[in-house]
Amino acid sequence: KISYGLVDDDFYITYDTMKYLWSDERVSFSIILRSDGTFAFDYGDIERQSGVVGFSVGNRVLDPGEMDLSEAVQPIVQFDFGSVYE
Repeated sequence: KISYGLVDDDFYITYDTMKYLWSDERVSFSIILRSDGTFAFDYGDIERQSGVVGFSVGNRVLDPGEMDLSEAVQPIVQFDFGSVYE
């Protein structure tokens, strides 16, 4: 189930009891979009130590390679990287 809505000044997109690819395991997590253009990932009940999460501006930007999302420039409207993932 995917839900979304405002919580104070933040916009939450929540993925509730989503199934991992190739597994019956289910997890919940949120992406939080802030009014100042920054964002955060709330990993909720995810206990796995591997996976991929990130963002991209689209338009076939080059892949800069994996990096720590805490190093990504925010707000997301000011990109030094076309895409970022960890």
